[in-house]
Amino acid sequence: MDIIKLDKKDRLIIYELDKNSRQSYSQIGRSVKLSKEVVNYRIQRLEENKIVLGYYLIINHFKLGLNYIRVFFKYQDINTEKEKEIIKYISDLPQIGWLGSQDGIWDLVAVFQVRTNEELNDILKRIYFKFGNYLQDREITPSLRISHFKHHFLHGVRDYSYDLIEGPLQDMKIDEINYRILKSLSEDARKSIIEISNSVGISSKNVIHRIKKLEENGIIIAYKTAFNLPLLGYHYFHIFLNLKDSSYEFEKKVYNYLAQHKYIFYISQALGKADFEFEIALKSHNELFDFMKELRDKFYENIKEYSSVLIYKTYKINYLP
Repeated sequence: MDIIKLDKKDRLIIYELDKNSRQSYSQIGRSVKLSKEVVNYRIQRLEENKIVLGYYLIINHFKLGLNYIRVFFKYQDINTEKEKEIIKYISDLPQIGWLGSQDGIWDLVAVFQVRTNEELNDILKRIYFKFGNYLQDREITPSLRISHFKHHFLHGVRDYSYDLIEGPLQDMKIDEINYRILKSLSEDARKSIIEISNSVGISSKNVIHRIKKLEENGIIIAYKTAFNLPLLGYHYFHIFLNLKDSSYEFEKKVYNYLAQHKYIFYISQALGKADFEFEIALKSHNELFDFMKELRDKFYENIKEYSSVLIYKTYKINYLP
């Protein structure tokens, strides 16, 4: 795969899309000092070259009474055709918010957004009834707190603000129109107000008002961009970090350290085997080794162990079940 290099203006546009993918061409243009026509052309080129893969919505699922639960699967006795069948079956489940293939201790990870443990158990029973002979093991990790950071390594802008998703679990009611607006934005976070208005069947003014309310109520958290990291020369690793000292004070120190790292763009604090799960983009396994050595040296008395997987393909991002 040929590595694509970006010029300074492309990097600045990527930062603006990373910050808020719903910005208009004019808004981005003012920030990067280009005309809206040039911004439009450059974004289209980023899309055509598959550097930008799409735009998605981050919602606070806790507000809607939904738990965010990762399930990691390990295959056994499987061929490519059966793997594709499993991926398609799980991807088509309405409760799936994210699905990706991995290389390492796990082969496939799925993010389920469900209201109860019973709902998840029922889904897993159906998966295992159909594919149990090909699934060796699994790990379930419910997320308690999720932080989305900027992709600093792509654009070089030192903006360490982040989008936070956390509880408590609530059950805020949204009507059918708001659900359809969220659904439309989940399919394409850059979809225009006119397109949403036409698909939902209400006025543009009403769409704008409702989106603003969804943001104010903390249901809409952010409008994000999916970047093709391998095409830009990066490997995408998911790390499981276990601590000896899991006190609030020490966890906060580790979190703050990770949150300031240029190559880390996602941190999850979860119930399960790992105290932290985080995602990092690096150019090689050697860089991962060096990073983990640096982390161990920083907190050598309290890091118990870590493991990693390489995420090599994402099949689905849609955080609205």
